[in-house]
Amino acid sequence: MSDWLIIGSFLISPFLWIASIMLTKDWRHFKKLIVINCAIIVCYLIVLNLTGRINIGHDEYGLRKLALNISCFVLHIILGFIASIIINGKMKKDYR
Repeated sequence: MSDWLIIGSFLISPFLWIASIMLTKDWRHFKKLIVINCAIIVCYLIVLNLTGRINIGHDEYGLRKLALNISCFVLHIILGFIASIIINGKMKKDYR
């Protein structure tokens, strides 16, 4: 069951990313949102790949690190989609 959840979230994440952009493109703070999201992703990459803060043990082929990077991106996209739904709801409420 958990394998299908992981695979499904990985496959649906590009569609969620596009939907997030479509939901928030008319928001007046859209450019700030893009800059903040890019900064967060850069911070993810720096912490996961360049610092020794996260110990993933012996990883001869780098697959754990790759899986961790992909998982962080997918989780970021899912949380961003939830945030874009909330932002879109607030925008619709303000237009009334």
